This record gives sequence, C-alpha cells and structure tokens, in this order.
Amino acid sequence: MQRLLIAGPRSGVGKTSITLGLLAALADRGLKVQPFKVGPDFIDTSFHAAITRRPGYNPHGWMMPGERLLLTFQRAMRGADLAVIEGMMGLYDGAGTGESGTTSGEIAKRLGLPVVLVLDVFAMAGSAGAAALGYRLFDPQVKVAGVILNRVVGERHAAACSDALGRAGFRVLGVVPADERLRLPERHLGLIPAWESTVAGSALGELARGLGQHLDVDALLEVAASAPALPEAQNGAGEPRREPRVRIGIARDEAFGFYYQDTLDALAAGGAELVPFAPTRDESLPRGAGGLYLGGGFPERYLEALEANVPLRTAIAAAARAGMPIYAECGGLMYLCRSIAPARGPRHAMVGVFDGHVRMGSRQAIAYVEVEVRTDTLLAPAGTRLRGHVFHNSVVERVGEGARFAYHLEPGPGIVDRADGWLAGNVLASYTHLPLAAYPECLSRWLEACYVHRPARLAASGDGG
Repeated sequence: MQRLLIAGPRSGVGKTSITLGLLAALADRGLKVQPFKVGPDFIDTSFHAAITRRPGYNPHGWMMPGERLLLTFQRAMRGADLAVIEGMMGLYDGAGTGESGTTSGEIAKRLGLPVVLVLDVFAMAGSAGAAALGYRLFDPQVKVAGVILNRVVGERHAAACSDALGRAGFRVLGVVPADERLRLPERHLGLIPAWESTVAGSALGELARGLGQHLDVDALLEVAASAPALPEAQNGAGEPRREPRVRIGIARDEAFGFYYQDTLDALAAGGAELVPFAPTRDESLPRGAGGLYLGGGFPERYLEALEANVPLRTAIAAAARAGMPIYAECGGLMYLCRSIAPARGPRHAMVGVFDGHVRMGSRQAIAYVEVEVRTDTLLAPAGTRLRGHVFHNSVVERVGEGARFAYHLEPGPGIVDRADGWLAGNVLASYTHLPLAAYPECLSRWLEACYVHRPARLAASGDGG
C-alpha cells in the first residue's frame, strides 16, 4: 500500500497548498489517489476531495484509538492506488504520545508513513539542513524521507538550501517559488472550504497544477513506494454492511458541510440511506426521513438565507416536537437555537428547538475534550465516555430556564461552562464534534431509534425502511 505524509515544522508553511499540488499531479497521471488530513479538520479535506474526486478522511490517534484507526484507514484505501496524507500543525505538535498521541508524527509511526517535510525557507538558507536534521533525529522512529522547499527566492537561494540539505543527507523533492498566487485564502477558523472558496472549481485545479509543476513527482512516488507493508486490521472486512433500512436527512449546503467521512461511511454501513438537504434553500425535509443529522459549518455566513427559509425551519421544529431523532454538532446546534447574531449586527431567527441565543465572535474555542455522558440519550447511555473536539467562534449567550445537558466536558468549554449535549425530546445537540466511527455502538443505538421513528406508511410499503 503506497503512501506518504506531507508534514512541516509548524502551521502556515504551505502543507495544504503543496499537498494539493501533489494530488493534482498524481491525478493527472491517471492515479487513483486517496487523500487524508491528520486531525480534526473539515476544511482541508474539502480541497482534497475537489482535486481527487474522492472523499477525504481524518486519521487521528487520540480520537480513533486502537485497531479502529488501521481499520478505517484500510477501508478508505479500497480502490485507491496510493495515499497522500497531509499532517496537522508541526510534525511533533499536539497532545500526548504513543497510542494516545495527537501528533502527525504518531500517525506516521502507527500507519508506517514515510514523511516528506515542507520547509518554508523564505528567510533561511544553510539552516535548512540543520532544521531538517533536527526533525529526523528528534524521533528516529519517524522516517523523514525528503524535503520540499517552499517560498524559494531564485536559483541561488534554491542552490544554497539544496546544498545544505544534501550535506545533512536529505533528498530535495520539490522547489516551490515564493508567489502569493500559490496560496489559498483564509479566515477566522482557517482556510475557506472548497464548496464556497473563491478558488473553487477550475481555478482550484489550476492553482494545484501550478504548484505540482514544482514537485519531483517521480521521486515522491518512490518515497510512497518505500512504505512498509501494513498488518491487516483484525476483522479487516469490518462489520457486515446492512441493506438501507432508514433514511437520514443530512444538512449539506454552503452553510453546513463539516462531517467526518468515516462517520458517514459507518452510518451507511449500519443501514442508513443518507439523503442530503440544503437548509439555505430546500423548503421541506427529505421524504420519509426517520432522523436528521445537522453537522457543523458556517451558518453565520448565511444568516439571511437561513432565516428566510421559514418553511424548512418550521418543518424541523415540527419534526422535533413529533419525536424525530435529531443529532446536531456545532453549526447544527447554533441553527437549532432561537437566533444567531453576528459579532456586530441584528439577530436572525433560526429553528427555535432550543431556547438559546447565539452570538458570534465572543471567543474562539479550540480544544480536545473528554466527554462524560451523564444522562441517557439516543446516542449513548449514561456512563459512556467519548472523545472529541470543540472548534468554534461563538457562544450561546442566553440560555432559557430548564435547559437539560447530557455531557460533561474536560476541559471544555461546552454550551454553559463544561455542560454540553443539549437535550430537547429526542434532539441532541452539542458544540462537541465526535468521531462517531470510533463508537459503532453509539451509531447503532441512534440508527435504531431513527428506524423506530420512520414513518409507518413508508415502513409498511417498504419505501425508506
């Protein structure tokens, strides 16, 4: 199984842009490339998918412990010729070590990934060799196979850096010039997703191919081919796939798009027919849905469209009152509250399942969290412990009386201090993003509740059930 990891000393060195360039170059050769992004990242994977036409996945050691990491990786690789994995932050940045680690270096060790180090050498020359050598020596179990130079200023600069790397025993696998046209636009939570980016579509492909021209693709393929054989995960075939037995409406449009692909795969394998709908413009829910999944995204950028779609807001509120199982994370939680307001500006009415009012820009929350489930829910019984992350730029600044929360987070923050997992009937919504493929028992529990709730007339006819 050919594979490699694109990593860097820190965030902002150009890993995503260079990964896109490599993906485009490999795709242009007719190769089926499976992209991955280490860690809790929904945005980079959207760019990967736009280039490769394959969904991106997020391997993560701490949130996907034990054999499930290897199993989900091998499942994602079905039908692919090779894998390109983009690291997160710096190669050794994160929390924890070993099986519990969050770093790209730990993923490299667990999945046997040769590492290609991206160095931003704009203000560097001879020190490039010393920097790369430090990353190789820091953990000898992490195999740094070569270096790509980024933001190079001319041939003399390239020669100086390459000479230093050669003396340190490194192969130069690409030389990318300093050119602002080869950078992707960003905003407060990172890069702008591909589905709403100013470089979407053909422009994104042109940017990626422009980058790919500066990479030694043949040499990078040699690195990928050097990856050692992986052991087959126990029960490598995975749980048996069930025939579709219940429809799940999944919010997917410009405002909502943050989903882990392995969670969607696990839902489908468990018997869900995933039916997308667009909260910004669809006026009704998918026919015959037994449950709804409202993921994260940027609803704050589409407040007018979401508010104007009164028929859908009314339909979701009615479905919640009727007992439909609804699971929501972050942006989905915000949408289910009474209103959302920008940092400065008027409030916009939302669904109103929860008596809460969201304000943007109050604080940015980024953290890994341990989740203790303290109240039985349709997802998990009391006493269950889960792992996830919070990543948002909003607060629920007004919570009505009588609010019930199922989760206690360590360290937080949740919706109110460390309380998260807001409950309203069969609705469960949280700021916490959960890698649910790591918890098949939770998905099975929730899908069974959706199956029970599915419309009786459709169950009798066999349509949607």
